[in-house]
Amino acid sequence: MVRIALPADPACAESQTETLLPGDHVISIHNDETYGCVGEVVEQVEVELGGDPRKRTASVSLCFDLPAAALPEFAFGRAVGKADRSRKTFSLPLAARELKKPVPIIARLVGSIPVKLPAPSSEELDIGLCLRFVSRNLVVPGYCRVSQVNTNPAWKSEGSNAAGTSDSSSARNTFVFTEKAIKLLEEYIHAFPGIVSAIERQDNEKRRDRSSGSSGIVVTDWRVFSKNSKEALAMLLEVKGWLRMIEPSFLPLVSGSSEVLSRQGVYHVERLAMK
Repeated sequence: MVRIALPADPACAESQTETLLPGDHVISIHNDETYGCVGEVVEQVEVELGGDPRKRTASVSLCFDLPAAALPEFAFGRAVGKADRSRKTFSLPLAARELKKPVPIIARLVGSIPVKLPAPSSEELDIGLCLRFVSRNLVVPGYCRVSQVNTNPAWKSEGSNAAGTSDSSSARNTFVFTEKAIKLLEEYIHAFPGIVSAIERQDNEKRRDRSSGSSGIVVTDWRVFSKNSKEALAMLLEVKGWLRMIEPSFLPLVSGSSEVLSRQGVYHVERLAMK
């Protein structure tokens, strides 16, 4: 006996039972290697409907047109698909709410924040987490990806630049972040409150100065963090040293729409393959 999901047929919505006949084909949702396989009903069965119509399930005898040796491969494929996709993700507004910070600040922290170093150096130091690059549609796998969501009038108030989204007539692509990204943001905020406060203060000043009209990645002057060049340089180097040690600095950037497993997903699949 295999657990299956019954189709939500409006024609039988009012009836109390549904008949499955030999030869009918249904999809197994049994929690074993047959999950997702199409099976043929072996014998007629009357299924009691009742309960929530969205959870219409039944147990019936099925015959699968697959050799028994092939079934574990389907279970393996199912595990691969679930390795990362089952993880919770956060949009920028949700991430900001979780971390109790404004959306524009979180948007800056997950991206690139180039800072011009004090003279005589002409170099720039990037103190952003660099988990995503909106204009290039690149992300760090396992931390960020592009997800398509339905449009909603409630979202019209969100700035497209801050959220890094592009609208279409019925759906839009938006960057979403995993729990690992949220944890990393939390660590950054707690480890460098002075840096985050300075970025937040700079953002508030830019909001007051509407004449700037700048967009995209803007190089930040070191004086934002301290008027003392040595103190500012020490702060920036400390952040950069921390950034070099975290996992995203060792991972490649991929297209935001790529179906890529995170390191945890790969590890999960490797464990299954060794069984």
